[in-house]
Amino acid sequence: MQGNVPIPAKAEPEKLDIPQAEPLRVECERFLQSMKNGKQPLTDGREGLRVLKVLNASQRSLDENGRKIAFGADQHPASSIQHPGCFVHPTAIIDENVTVGEGTKVWHFTHVLSGVKIGKSCNIGQNVVIVRT
Repeated sequence: MQGNVPIPAKAEPEKLDIPQAEPLRVECERFLQSMKNGKQPLTDGREGLRVLKVLNASQRSLDENGRKIAFGADQHPASSIQHPGCFVHPTAIIDENVTVGEGTKVWHFTHVLSGVKIGKSCNIGQNVVIVRT
């Protein structure tokens, strides 16, 4: 890392088996399941509000020639959770009940939802959403 900027490292490729599905259909099915079994959905109205706040701040930053827009703890309460020995970018959101291993870096606009366990020395790229399935 140079000046808080990640440096790419050459490594062997890792194949991930990701099932093909329509994202909107999957979200609708999850919503219907949560309605059926009475459990809270993975993403709810609060999550939607947090996303809208990030989008609004991004637009304000663009409108103001790239000026940084600070988020207060009231806007992103999850990002104020401490994870000792880790780097969590200020725009990242880490919900409660998340374990983050020592030496892990969580970058810009990443959201880690409740119940997730991340190992040691991981590097989570920007614009990532991690859910426990």
